[in-house]
Amino acid sequence: MKLSTEAYRRWFYAAAAYNVVWGVMAILAPVWFFRVVGMEAPNYPFLFQCIGMMVLV
Repeated sequence: MKLSTEAYRRWFYAAAAYNVVWGVMAILAPVWFFRVVGMEAPNYPFLFQCIGMMVLV
């Protein structure tokens, strides 16, 4: 059985949506993830924003 890209189209769209949501949240609110998991916020939120930008792109 040969699968085409049509079979994976939903997964690609889901991955794209996840990357958009994660990237935007990391850029706009860089410490939200640390608050959610109960960790101390980092002293360098701009690095987390940079990672968010790379994920978003």
